[in-house]
Amino acid sequence: MPYDAINAPESNFHMKTLKPELRFVFNMQAEPWGGSASNPQFIDTYDPDDQRLKDTWLMGPQFDDAGHGYDFVKFVPSITKTDFNNGFPVWKYEIYAGETGSSDVDYPIIRYTEVLMMQAEALLRMGQPGAAAAIVTQVRQRDFPTNPAKAAVTGAQLMQGSVYNYGWSDTDGIVKTAANGTPTLNGGAGVKYGRFLDELGWEFAIEGHRRSDMIRFGVFTTKTWFNHVPNGDYRALFPIPSDAISTNSHLKQNPGY
Repeated sequence: MPYDAINAPESNFHMKTLKPELRFVFNMQAEPWGGSASNPQFIDTYDPDDQRLKDTWLMGPQFDDAGHGYDFVKFVPSITKTDFNNGFPVWKYEIYAGETGSSDVDYPIIRYTEVLMMQAEALLRMGQPGAAAAIVTQVRQRDFPTNPAKAAVTGAQLMQGSVYNYGWSDTDGIVKTAANGTPTLNGGAGVKYGRFLDELGWEFAIEGHRRSDMIRFGVFTTKTWFNHVPNGDYRALFPIPSDAISTNSHLKQNPGY
């Protein structure tokens, strides 16, 4: 999706994800709004040698010479009680000097890697995990420059559960069965083809895939993560807007809404 700060000025993704004082760190013209950041449970799934971790998330101390900025930490206490340094801001898309509230940075709708991963998922679900693993390995080969051997993945690994520790991320930073519950371990172990879902998460983070991927792999309405608990299978479908229903008597609201 092509954007241009002057002629196609609808891209404000950076304003939603960056923090206000990063304006000084990156010499931006606009002051970001300080919105979303990474989920600690997701960050914990990365291999530390995976270059995508550093290419996707802005981590650690980020300051200008005058001391403006933040020391970004993984910990996020809750949705409603956070500081600007809680969670890693998005770093996947270019931030450039002079960037205004509208950005020149384009947004990927589909790229060749997605075509490869669609083929790999089809092979996996058709009972050909070895062929799927060869494609996933091909995708991963650019992501482990310091330890190339880690790029290799096997069919048996893709058949395993997810390394994502699904559960409630409590205010003390421990993942539990519920708020003030007992700690959970291996909360994604039972997810069918969970390792492949993990691969999709690492590769397509912040590209608008996660919700549909979680629905397809059966975890969106069944698992707990961060401050979310399962609250109805019907939520796999969005509601039809009331304005659309009021202008078309043939439309019926999706169940549950």
